Amino acid sequence: MRAPLSHGAIAMRPLLFLLALILTVPFTLQAPLARAAGLYEADVPVASQDNSERDAGIRRALQAVLVKVSGSRQVLQNPQIAEAVSGASGRVLQFYFRSVSLPPDEVGVVATELRLFASFQPATIDELLRRAGEPRLSANRPASLVWLAIDEGAGPRLASREGDPVSIAWLEHHAAARAVPLRFPALDLEELGAVPVETVAALDDAALVEPSARYGAGTVVIARLVRGGTGEWIGEWKLRTGEDVVYGQGQAPTRSAVTEQLAAAVAESLSTHFAVRAGLENAEELRLRVDGISSLQDYRALAAQLGRLGSVRQALPGLIERDTVYVDLLTDSGIDSVMQELLLVPQLRPEGEPAERRFRWSAQ
Repeated sequence: MRAPLSHGAIAMRPLLFLLALILTVPFTLQAPLARAAGLYEADVPVASQDNSERDAGIRRALQAVLVKVSGSRQVLQNPQIAEAVSGASGRVLQFYFRSVSLPPDEVGVVATELRLFASFQPATIDELLRRAGEPRLSANRPASLVWLAIDEGAGPRLASREGDPVSIAWLEHHAAARAVPLRFPALDLEELGAVPVETVAALDDAALVEPSARYGAGTVVIARLVRGGTGEWIGEWKLRTGEDVVYGQGQAPTRSAVTEQLAAAVAESLSTHFAVRAGLENAEELRLRVDGISSLQDYRALAAQLGRLGSVRQALPGLIERDTVYVDLLTDSGIDSVMQELLLVPQLRPEGEPAERRFRWSAQ
């Protein structure tokens, strides 16, 4: 039974009446089809449009989607996932062939490539990962800030869209294939004075903590890409998430291939830190308090954001007091996973002690 409205809530009664109509029926939070751009679709290169290439392309597209949703290529080692991939043609929603323009190559030539585009039902993919015991990376993915030094033989320089459009284009191309959002520093005069290129080239992550703070990125990527004398590319990078720092390196014959290795490293790091793994043994309930819900539009936006949480299986109606909404959440990923994902919702700002599970809504 809901608590009676206080005297101060009388002015909110029309809104509360509408909210009560919505909350009288429990609702299960299912991921809507468009919860993240391209999360449940992929395009993969194919040699032709014949049947064998089509079927192989659909299988590769399903693999790409599973990797995007889980955040890690490790998911493909799961026998249940491998079995599902073998029957990918029976799971596809739609597919078609198209010609795609790639970023420029080393000499500025823009090539086109025949690709097969395929999309899959979100609920089917989510359930497949859950039943296989694999993690899911929320659609609310924190952007990674990339400090990139490029050395093509004349010494390192800080990469920017204006000065290094090819490197940036390839890195964004491969990051998009993994649904990894990237940000790049402004490199304005103040920033260039505070961050010399030598700091980035030396992968000095500690020195970049303060300059990176202005961007509020979930992960800070410090990378150096060097072109060798025979044209091959060598890369080194550090990925810093909070106090955790991971070192990685790669080597490839082309700029495209080495930036793909870097993008993959960022995606794997996001999965390690933010993906949630569902399992009935982790089933728990918690009550969430959200202040600042001042309109029906706010409530609907809150429900939509909660619907993007991979760690939440169900939400049950709670009580309403003035501009505060209580929602009872059921998770089979554990309370810590839910709280971690809630911190990634841009409109939710935590308040009070963590144990209070209290947030304030800030419409954007």
